[in-house]
Amino acid sequence: MRLLGLAALAVVPALGLVVYFYRRDRYEPEPRRHVAAALLYGMLLLLPALLVGRQVAGLVDPEWRALSGMWGRLYDDFLVAALVEEGLKWALLLATIARWRELDEPMDGCVYGATLALGLAMVENLYYVLEHGTLELALLRGLFSVPAHALYGASMGYFVGRAKFAEEARERLYLLPLSILVPWLFHGSFDHLCNYRTSFWGWAALVAMSVFMWVFVTLAVGWALDRSPFKNGVR
Repeated sequence: MRLLGLAALAVVPALGLVVYFYRRDRYEPEPRRHVAAALLYGMLLLLPALLVGRQVAGLVDPEWRALSGMWGRLYDDFLVAALVEEGLKWALLLATIARWRELDEPMDGCVYGATLALGLAMVENLYYVLEHGTLELALLRGLFSVPAHALYGASMGYFVGRAKFAEEARERLYLLPLSILVPWLFHGSFDHLCNYRTSFWGWAALVAMSVFMWVFVTLAVGWALDRSPFKNGVR
């Protein structure tokens, strides 16, 4: 029963955030089967992310990573974790979901990007929580790590959605790079700040980072909704 409870705590935050972003798309909600497909795609990404991450980690001397202090942590946080996971999500988003007819307004990018990221986050969270088996870890990851993944994905999808509906080709020249750069910086920075949770200022910085990402995504969602072609009931 205890493991079932921990499993529920690991899964519920991700599913709750999928519902949250789905409900934000109030003018033209996405077909639920497509949202479910995006969630499944994200779930299937975890294994490739682990395999690729292992290869990237092996590019440098393990002893250097362990003993070089901050530089080793930066390598792990920004390259092994953030670049691999966000790069795979970005490639999948552009290759598949961004081509769907159902992605027919900028807000849809936020919904699908967040859902894709939450699929990966849900499986990853389930793995960590069941491996360590502590209620504290389940609560902390549910409050911080899982929402952070949703925000990486929503920011990625926001820029992809803007790029897809950009009126001028030159806009896509900066929007598409931003669609990987911003979530990569968010992810790497968040993961790196997690190394300093043993101090008050470390926790303060982590909370501040979380608030900043929420503000950014909230503003992005507002921008996307304001520019929805379905806002006035017509396209």
